[in-house]
This record gives sequence, C-alpha cells and structure tokens, in this order.
Amino acid sequence: MLLDVSPESEKRVLLYICPECGDVACGAYSVLVRRERESYVWEGFAYQTSESDLKSAETVGPFIFDASMYKDSVLAASAIE
Repeated sequence: MLLDVSPESEKRVLLYICPECGDVACGAYSVLVRRERESYVWEGFAYQTSESDLKSAETVGPFIFDASMYKDSVLAASAIE
C-alpha cells in the first residue's frame, strides 16, 4: 500500500492499527501518501477511529523520501518476519 500511489493522486494509508483486533474503531494512525517525480511524500498525519473521524496531527510532517530508497526500504521491511 505504501508503494501503490500514482503521481496524480494521494492515498490515506494506515501506519498503525490496534494489534489485538485490527479494528480502526479502536484507533489508528494514518497518513496521506503521494508520489512526486523522484520522491514520495507523507503528509496529513491523523489519528482516526473511522473513515470520517480524523483528528489531524498538524505538527507532524511532511516527510519527503527519495523514490528509489523509499521503494527499497518498503520492500525490505515487508520481507521481515
């Protein structure tokens, strides 16, 4: 999900969700991810308990990642067991 973002759009991605039940209603942290030419940008961090109940974390981000390093890091992290 962290890689599946087109340059024309942005996508809200869950970064952390309740480890016991996996339900957003317990609370989750999410971020808007967008792709630029040579980078990925994380912005619009929020705490949420549903799709429509977002509490913005305005003092966090944005964070900009080099696209090739970002892709390598996401793929490496997904291989961790």
